[in-house]
Amino acid sequence: MKNNNLPGLTPVWLISLGLALGVFLVMAVPLAITSEAIKPSDWIGFGGSVVGGAFTLFAGITAWFAVQGQISAQDRIATTQIALQKINTLNQHIEMLETERGLFWKARLISDWCKTSQTLFDDARPRISISHVNHALSEFEERIEQIDDLVALITQAENKQWRFPVAIQTRTEMKIALVRLKLACSAAHFEVKVISIHNGDLTGVTPLPESDQDKCCEINLDKEVDVVLAKQMKFDELVLPEITRLIAIVRRSESEVGL
Repeated sequence: MKNNNLPGLTPVWLISLGLALGVFLVMAVPLAITSEAIKPSDWIGFGGSVVGGAFTLFAGITAWFAVQGQISAQDRIATTQIALQKINTLNQHIEMLETERGLFWKARLISDWCKTSQTLFDDARPRISISHVNHALSEFEERIEQIDDLVALITQAENKQWRFPVAIQTRTEMKIALVRLKLACSAAHFEVKVISIHNGDLTGVTPLPESDQDKCCEINLDKEVDVVLAKQMKFDELVLPEITRLIAIVRRSESEVGL
């Protein structure tokens, strides 16, 4: 493509060239056509006009540069504001994902606590007493309440659109897994409650009958606990790369605006 630019002639040089040519023409044309002698006062008047025009031109150039600087500053401000809005939106998304990830980690903790409640009897065998039974009752009641609260939080998160589309299925599967874990804890609580009623006359550390000790040790939540753990790990595998990606975009955006 043919280059139409004039090399070396920036707008400032073009303006200076125009000024010089204008002065020359203003001086040369009257001198060429006048028939009268030029007086010193004429030169003084002419010089004043040239100087005045030069100052006017200089003021115009200065104003042009000032306007250009102001436009550049406004562009930078607008770019910074857009970047800050983008950073703020991304940080909100990251916070939402971290919140959901925290809920799934809480599910993992509750499942671990359920397993600990289950092992109370295994650790006490063969001297499982009514005190162990009462302690297990309290543990299972607490786990059931924790699961109810967590399911409510996950549902609340969904209602607030804390959604990562790729993980919607895993989120639903986690709610189902928690409900099944709650049912297993409720069944275990019922079995322990029956054993407690049957042995209400026992006190202290007196061991339960062998048959009741067997029933206590038959309580098993491993299957339900393992499902919750698997869903938590799957959710982390889906969400962590997304969080890492968003954080990288935030860092890049921050560096672009000098934050």
